[in-house]
Amino acid sequence: MLQEFHSSPQGGHSGFLRTYKRIAANVYWPGMKGMIQEFVKSCVTCQQHKYLASSPGGLLQPLPILETEVVNRCLETYLRCFAADQPKTWVTWIPWAEYWLNTTFPSATQQTPFEVVYGRKPPTMVRWGIGDTRVEAVQRELQDRDEAMRQLREQLLKAQNRMKAQADTHRIDRSFEVGEWVFVKIRAHRQ
Repeated sequence: MLQEFHSSPQGGHSGFLRTYKRIAANVYWPGMKGMIQEFVKSCVTCQQHKYLASSPGGLLQPLPILETEVVNRCLETYLRCFAADQPKTWVTWIPWAEYWLNTTFPSATQQTPFEVVYGRKPPTMVRWGIGDTRVEAVQRELQDRDEAMRQLREQLLKAQNRMKAQADTHRIDRSFEVGEWVFVKIRAHRQ
């Protein structure tokens, strides 16, 4: 369970508080806080790819920390955790990174972005395999969900291909040789 809520794409290798909030929203067991803290602290992926959280030198200066920089750093860390072994696959992790960011507990607002927008807690997506559930209705529900997701992915790919084909009807594929002279149209308002 700790793997699912911390090390999976859904968990995003979040720190202790965010991992704890995700788990506590679903289950409880005695000593879970300490167990989660120890698990997060000993996560090898986090140790390899996250920034060191050491105290900065000098006194605090009244400089604003731009929210965008913080979010970008969080997303960069997330992507590094999952795409470090295969850097060219980082783009496939963007939907998971978006889900992670929108369902991650921020200490400043005390509500996930999902909760702010939809007014309810985000659904938890836990991996399952056929035969993992004992209730037939739940098994059917999970199979239906997976089938719906498969069909949705298929339809999105078809739509993407149609849009590309439509856009390509108005374009000409051009190639240039090294050293070949070409004209470049520069628009003053776009510089």
